[in-house]
Amino acid sequence: MNDSENLKKIELKILSAFHQSIAREELNRPAQFDTNIPHVTSLVYDCVRKMYYDLVFQNERKIDLKGAIRTWIGRKLHTTRFLNGELELALCWDKYLQGVIDEYDYPILLDKKTVRAIPRLSRPHHVKQLEYYKLLLHKNNYRVDNLIGCLLYINVQSAEVKAYVFPLTKNLNDIEKEVIEKYTILQKSLQTGLLPPRVIQQWEYGSVSTVCDYCHHYGRCWSEDITLKK
Repeated sequence: MNDSENLKKIELKILSAFHQSIAREELNRPAQFDTNIPHVTSLVYDCVRKMYYDLVFQNERKIDLKGAIRTWIGRKLHTTRFLNGELELALCWDKYLQGVIDEYDYPILLDKKTVRAIPRLSRPHHVKQLEYYKLLLHKNNYRVDNLIGCLLYINVQSAEVKAYVFPLTKNLNDIEKEVIEKYTILQKSLQTGLLPPRVIQQWEYGSVSTVCDYCHHYGRCWSEDITLKK
């Protein structure tokens, strides 16, 4: 075997070890959630059908190679502490909602987002995610008065970082009502097998993209239409 062939063999060995490590790490990662309770990251969307599919087909979810690497990068980022408070705080509220907060150091509630383009404004569903986390904190007896939300966007291609900081002023009763309404629709669909109505939602302000563009249930969703009445 010549030097070139030997180097190529080493290259393939390294790549193989890298992908195996990512796969094993994902497989051996301890479960943080009750699989029957809606998770914040799914329920933040207007489309409850996405949450329905996430629960019903959670064991069928597939991820492509690049998606696996981006997930790995994001997971490593989430283990880095920026503030001095709680890091990766897993919370649950009864049967309605559960989630993992990246960092909480009162009055700051921080969520980290890896992206391939920094948005011009914080994305609406990311803001809603912080609102739902605020509700989870409240239900678990954490302080939430005068809470400040922070969305930290990290562009994994350009290495740019942008923090959007804003007061979380939405009324807790209104947030709770919104969550329960979505949960009620979800449970009715789970009991009847009839799908929640499909809702097309803009991905971000001023964007031509929709949530559908990034949803891994796209093919299944647009081929099924036995829905609940609105």
